[in-house]
This record gives sequence, structure tokens and C-alpha cells, in this order.
Amino acid sequence: MKPDGGRLAARGFQYQYLRTLEYMLDAVEDTNVASVRIEGRPDQDGREEAIDFDITNHEGRRLTAAQVKTRTLGSSVTAAQAFGVLLQLIDSAEADQYLLLIGGAPADSAQNLHDILSSGAQHSDISSRLSDLLSNAPSKSALLDNLSVDKVARLARCRLIFDLRTDIEIRQSLRERLRVFRNRASKGLGDQSAGMLTGYLVSEVLRRAVDESEAVFTIEQLRRHLLVNSETLARVFGTRDWGVIVGPMCFIPDVHRHYYMSRISVALSTGDERVRSVALTGLSGTGKSSLAAAYVADQADLYEIIFWIDSSTADSLASSFRRALHYLTPRQGETIYQLPSEQVRDLFHSELSRLPGRWALIFDGVVNQREVNYWVPRAGTGNIIFTTLDAAAQYGSATVINVGTMEPKEAVELLSRRLGSEESTAAPQTGFQLLAQTMSYWPLALELAAGYMNSCGIPVNDVDLYLEQLKLRALRDEQSLPPGYPRTLTAALLMSMDRLKQRIEEDTQDIRPFMAFGILTFSSYLSSRQMPLHLLAASVMSDPDPESGMGPFYVDPSIVHLGEVIRELRRFSLVALDEEIPATGYEKLGNSNSTLSVNTIVQDVVRATHARNEVLAETLNRLANHVERWMQSSLELNLLDRASIMFGHARVLAQHLHRLGIVGPRVALLYGNLAGAYRAYSEPRMADSLLRLELETLHHLSQRSDDGLSESEELVQVQAKLALLDLRFDMPGHSSLEMQEVAEYLAEVLAYAQRIEDTYPKAAVKFCLDVEIILERPSAEQARETHFHDILNGFAALRERLGPTDYSLSVDKVRRANDLIGENRPLLAEKLCRDVLKSELLTGSLELFAHRVLIESLARQGRWVDARRACADFRHLFGRSSFYIDVVGQFANNFGKLCAWAVFADATSDASPCLADLVEWFSIIREADAIPEELVARIDLFLAVRELSLGRAASGADLLDKVRPAALGGETEDESRAWSALWQFARLAEFRLQTAEYETEA
Repeated sequence: MKPDGGRLAARGFQYQYLRTLEYMLDAVEDTNVASVRIEGRPDQDGREEAIDFDITNHEGRRLTAAQVKTRTLGSSVTAAQAFGVLLQLIDSAEADQYLLLIGGAPADSAQNLHDILSSGAQHSDISSRLSDLLSNAPSKSALLDNLSVDKVARLARCRLIFDLRTDIEIRQSLRERLRVFRNRASKGLGDQSAGMLTGYLVSEVLRRAVDESEAVFTIEQLRRHLLVNSETLARVFGTRDWGVIVGPMCFIPDVHRHYYMSRISVALSTGDERVRSVALTGLSGTGKSSLAAAYVADQADLYEIIFWIDSSTADSLASSFRRALHYLTPRQGETIYQLPSEQVRDLFHSELSRLPGRWALIFDGVVNQREVNYWVPRAGTGNIIFTTLDAAAQYGSATVINVGTMEPKEAVELLSRRLGSEESTAAPQTGFQLLAQTMSYWPLALELAAGYMNSCGIPVNDVDLYLEQLKLRALRDEQSLPPGYPRTLTAALLMSMDRLKQRIEEDTQDIRPFMAFGILTFSSYLSSRQMPLHLLAASVMSDPDPESGMGPFYVDPSIVHLGEVIRELRRFSLVALDEEIPATGYEKLGNSNSTLSVNTIVQDVVRATHARNEVLAETLNRLANHVERWMQSSLELNLLDRASIMFGHARVLAQHLHRLGIVGPRVALLYGNLAGAYRAYSEPRMADSLLRLELETLHHLSQRSDDGLSESEELVQVQAKLALLDLRFDMPGHSSLEMQEVAEYLAEVLAYAQRIEDTYPKAAVKFCLDVEIILERPSAEQARETHFHDILNGFAALRERLGPTDYSLSVDKVRRANDLIGENRPLLAEKLCRDVLKSELLTGSLELFAHRVLIESLARQGRWVDARRACADFRHLFGRSSFYIDVVGQFANNFGKLCAWAVFADATSDASPCLADLVEWFSIIREADAIPEELVARIDLFLAVRELSLGRAASGADLLDKVRPAALGGETEDESRAWSALWQFARLAEFRLQTAEYETEA
């Protein structure tokens, strides 16, 4: 795509000021030079506009007057063009020499002009030769003939300088010259960015160019800018229009790692225009993200814009690219955050291709390379860096660099910076060298060691004391090290933890260190990102029983200020604040949704310190209690974005519990509710396995106690069996339950419901209702008629005896509403659904079911505006999660088809915006891992219908070509025929559009 005129002009000025800066660096070394003026001296007749910069001596004499011409793509500068510019220059002012700096290759005639002016011939001879050269340019030849003797003398002092380098090569040359200059002045650029300084100086030249009063750059001022201190340079970084960074970049390291920086620079060398990429791999704590930040800082002036992408999850990827797209297209405003991921990606790639300059993409913290590949630009003028733990993943053509330890000099420099102070500057370097060697030059270990010494007040002169403790600890912990990590790193972490323990012992009245240590302990058994702060804190302080109600527990600030607790951990860099978990809307505390992240090395080491004993079992049962509460409340309230995060924590915790063989009532409950989450996540086999594990855990508990299971444990056992029954008849191909077990479980559920009917009648009614719903499924029809007749009669009799409850009435209403849709009575169905949703008695999938039936009832009444509003509420519940894909599939089957047929009937109807919303949502869902093939086909069909309704025959046809009618599926024969009919009608619409286009062209 051709860049617009404004960008081309900007690039022209950029080239001009880069060349100006090169001559300024020459001037700063010349004692005869006093100043450089940007854009020349303005006078009344404007003649000096031809001068882009000039150089003067201490007496005010102009030594050089120069003009810079940017190269023109696809063309060369001719002699006539260059001569015209030189005439303007010599007419502008008196100077010792005149320079025309041209970015690009000369035409043959321009090269001849260069040779004539550089020959040193007599003035008359130069005039004669120029007259011959310009014979084909009459206007220029006439100007030559009219030149005075003085102007001919000036012309003889003109020089043409052609430069074939790219802007990038000029910047690279400038950076090296800046390094030499600063190193000569003992400032150095090894620990700060030459790229930042280059961009800063170019920006300063631009600032002076637009301000006449600031146009003169004295050599002394230039030296001060060249030797600007690191802090000032860091403050201006990111505030200029060069090297703009979009996204939360990590801190720029203050120690330059030469080996890795060199490898990255070579791998991303700009010898051609293709996208080059680097993958930085290695264990946690080796400084992969810091190296990426260091490269960005060092090379910032190479790039017009730099995007820092949080790649830890699919959601963070999408969020980062929405932020990036918002920067590129600010006029779109907040609408960007409503676009589906696919459209965000396509728009971002399109806008990226418009940029005339180079760009960089930093994919930081990659966990799933397949998810990242979806977003990677395949073409353009830019570079890509991945940082990841996974060295086994495929990174395409990227250069893979495994990041390990620091060089000894770098490690010593880091320690010197962290531990140096006014009173310790005389400490021998051998002490730092010994400490660095003992810490195996591992960046995280060095940081933790320095942090421990600082927090404990250990002076640098006493490094030997620290080393002795470290050696003893390392020897003692050899058998408990996590695989692949250096012993010294483990020892450093353990000593930081010891410091926390000491703080606990020093002041037993201060609970903050105790809370901090407990939070660190619990955090090591969860996923490393977005751990809710209040979940961890509440796990330290309480173990609520089932009678305490459901939902999360929060720590009131009157008990302890959690910000101060976290400060205890941040002393040793053990945790970091992370992105907040999605809100519930019911928060009462300002930090209710605050989360922490913990390095995976820290988690491994902390877990390695725990013995497998009753204390650990009790500790993890407490944690399981709180994790289950947070996850289950999010699922039941359909806060599915929040539930998605908690699902990750519950999954990791369950793996640790199973690995350690820890049992307990809280563990059993976690397994069961995690099974429900897997079920909602369309992973029924995992759900089945976890339910089996839950029953095994409960059986173990019953064997361990003379009294058997407690009342609450017995309830959990019955719920697990009911969940297995539900899975057996909802997804029979994914269940391990045999028919004999089905009969046994049904009998046990009935017996339990009958036993509690007097004490817990509402719960008994719910069990009856759940069984009724399970056995109404088509897959249970034969078993219902042949095996379970007596059991079903028992449930029916119990329900009749107990009568309805508010909950059962709500469930019956929404089931009746669904039947009314089939009877074509949508108005009554709408009323029932609204009553149910208003009551707020239904949660989880039943609440979603009520929303779905409501939307369908509105659509069947032709009330598309109301249906669209209800659909927006429905979609909001899902957020960006991939829960309940089966519910979405049923929604597509019913409401989606209604929209499609309505749009075919009238493309201008209010159904069209509904279809547009569906297409946007379904485009996001289409990328989910667990999405069924038939739903993919249906989504593609809806996309095709949308394109055809907008008159886009070609794109509609392409989408239809991807869909086979047989792939659309259908639970019944009638449903399959309905999908085939919709596909055929879409083909007919495509044919009509193409025919109309053909007739129009004819």
C-alpha cells in the first residue's frame, strides 16, 4: 500500500535530521567549530530557506552551508536538478563550502557534475565544462551564463555527496559513534540505550528546527546532550514520537548482557524487508523479558512503533492486540473492544502494513505458541521477539536463543549496583566476584541474594558470612531441589523465606510476616498468574465449614492491611502485583479483585520445602476450600470470565493434591466442582475422571472414620453420583458409568432424598427434579422404560408428597417455556422466562437456558430489537471465556436459524443487526479449542448468510464452499433437513447476486 504524503514528508525530515546529526557529531570533535544552526538563518527575502543546516566558527564565519535531499523511490537525481539546488545554496549566503547531501544513487549526469566540482580546476574551466553538461537544460544553462565571478567562485566550493545507506544503516552508524564518544568520556552506553540517545538527539534537532529562537546548537550544548545522564534519558524514553511503545513493557535492565544482545541484534539484522523473529527460551528467572526490553531500548530509534504483547493467555493476547489496534486507529474508540478476535487481528495486520517505518512486536511470556501464531504478522517491515519457557515448541523461522546465566563481569556489575553504597564503595571487587560465582551467575539468584543482604542489613564487607550460610544451606537441601534448577538459586530463595520466619519470631504480635509466609505457601500450589489476594489471605486465616454459606471470604482491613502484607513478600522479589480478576459487581473492598503473580521457580522451591504430613494435608484442604468457593460462585453466578481464571487455579491445585495423595472433605468437594467446570468447558472425560476421584476420596474418608461419612460428606457423595448420572445420559459416549451402576446410583439418590425429606424437604425436591430432567433425555428413553420404572415412580411419589418449592416452580416454568416455543406460543414463553430470570433462583446452566429461551421467544414474535438487547445480556455472561460451548451451539441452532431466515426474507429488517451481532460473537467462539465440528460449519454458514445479505457474493461464496451440508449435523432428521434447507437457500441467494452482478456488467 502506498504511504500517504504526510508520512513521506515525515520520512524526508527524518532523513534530513539524521544527516544533520552526523555532521554535528563531526563538529563536536572540531575545536574550530562553535555552533551548528538548524535550518539556517532566516532573513527578510527568505533566501536562506535553501540551507538545512550550517556550521560556524567562533568568529561567526560560516564554515559550511548544507542542504539535504531525500532519495526518491524509483528515480535518481539528475545534473540539472542538483545544479538548481546548488544555485539556491550559493545564493543564500557566503560560506567556506557548500554541501548538497543526497540520499540515493546519482544519475550519470549528476555523477559528472560531482566530478567537475571536485576536480579543483580553474573557475573558467569549471564554467565551460558545466555549460557542456547542461546543454540539454536551457533554463539551467542560462542561469549559469548569468553568474557573477563571485557566484562562480562559490560554485567551485560546492560538493555533491551521495549516500546509498538506508535510514536504519545511518542510525546504526550513529549509535556506534555515540558509544565511542560516551565511552571516551567515561559515560558509556553499555548500560543504557544508544538507540534511545539517537532518537532523543534526532528529536532535539527537530524541536530546534521549528523554533527560530532555539535554532543555534552550540558545541557545548551538544556535548551536554551527548553526555546526558542515564536518569534523564530514561525519563524521556517513550515520550517522543520515535520508538513509541504500546503496552506494559517490563523494566529496562541496568546491566547490559553483551553476548545475548549481540545474538539478538544479529538475528534481527535488517538486511532485507522480511519479518525476522527471535525466540528467547529458558527457565524462569534468566532474564528473557529483560533482554527483550533491553533490545527495545537499545534499538528504539530503528522502529516507528513497538508493541509489547502480554502472551500468557489467549485472553491477554486478545486484550493486548485490542490495545494496539486502538493506538493505530484511535478514531474507532471503544468499539474496538467489542470486535471479535479475528477481526481485531485482521484490522491490526492491515494497519500494520500501512506503516511506512519499521515496527517491532514483543510477545512476552508465551505459554501456548499455537495461540500466539494466530496473531503473528506474516509479512511487513518489522521484527518479532518471543519470550517463553518452552524450548521444545516450534517457532517457525525464528532464531531460537536459549537464555542462560550472566557473564561473570555482568553478574559482578549487577551486584555492585544493588549492594553498592557510599560507605561500601571501597569493598574489594573480589567479594562481589565470589558472591556472583557462588550464585552461579543466575540473574534471579543474584537479585534475591542482593535483596536478602539489603533487607537484613548485611554490609558488603561481610559477604563471606552470607556465603558461608549459603553453602551450608545448599548442602542441606540437595535432595529437595526441583529438577533443572541450580542449587544456589534454591538456597537463595530459602534464605529469603528464613528471613520471613525470623520476622514472625521477632514480633509475634505483628501478623503481617505470618500472613506473608502463609500467602507464599498457598500461592505455590496454584497457577502462577492472577492469584486472588483475598483468596490466599483468607486461606491463611480461616477454614469455613459448609454451614458458613457459599462464596468467597474476604479479609477486612481492620484485621490486617493486605498491602502491607504483600510488601513483606516484595522485599525479596518473591511476588508481583498482577492484573485484577474480573469483578463481580458486588465488591465492598477496594482491593477485592487484586491478584498476585509468583515466579514458577519460587513456587517449585517453596513446594520442595514442604514435607508430606498431616500439616500439609490440613493446609491444602483449607486452600481447596477457598479455591472451590471462588470457582463455584463464579460458575453459578455465570461470571464466566472470572470462572475461567479460577478454573485454572483449581486445575493446578487438583493436580498437586492428587500427586501428593492428599485426601479430605474439602479435597473431595474441589474434585466434584472442578468436574462441573470441566463439563462446562466441554471436556466430559476429565469431568468423569474427577467425579470418580471424588468418590474414591470420600470412600477413603469413610474407611478412616469409625462413624463413616459426615452429613455434609454424604451430601457431596450423592451429588457426585447424580453428576455421573447426568453425564451418562447427556454425553453417553464420554461416560464410564455402566448400566448396573446407573441403577445403583439412582436407588441411592432416591433413598437419600427419602431420608432427608423431613429435615431438608427443599433439597429432596431438588434431587427429584434433577433425576427427572436427567431421565427425560433421549438417550435415557429405553432405560427409562425397561429398567427404572419403579425408581421413577418412587421419585414422582416423593415429589408429589413434598409439593413444589420456589426453585422447582422456576425450573418447571423454564421447561414449560421451552415447550411453548414448540407449540408456537412465544408470548407466554416470554412471560414465563422473564418471571424466572427476575426471581434470580436459577444459576449456572439453567439460568443460561432461561436466557436462551427468552431470546428465542422474542425472535419468534418478530421483536428483533428486544431480542438483540436480550442477546447482548446473554453474551455478556460468557465474556471471553470458552465455557458452555454446548449452550452456545443450541443457541446457534435455534436463534441463529431464525435470524438467518428473517434476513433472507428482508435484508433491511431489524433481524439484520441481530445476525451481525451473532456473527461477531460466533467468530470469537469459532477459535475455541473444544468447539464441535458441526458448530464450526454452522458458524461458517451464518458468516456466509451475513456476507450475502450485504450483497457480497464473492466472500459469501467462499464461505459457503467451506461448508458441506452433511457437516451441519442435527440431532433429529427434521433438524438436519432444516440446516440443509438453509444452506441451499444461501446458495440460491449467492446465485442471484452473481447473476445480478453479471447483468450489471453486461
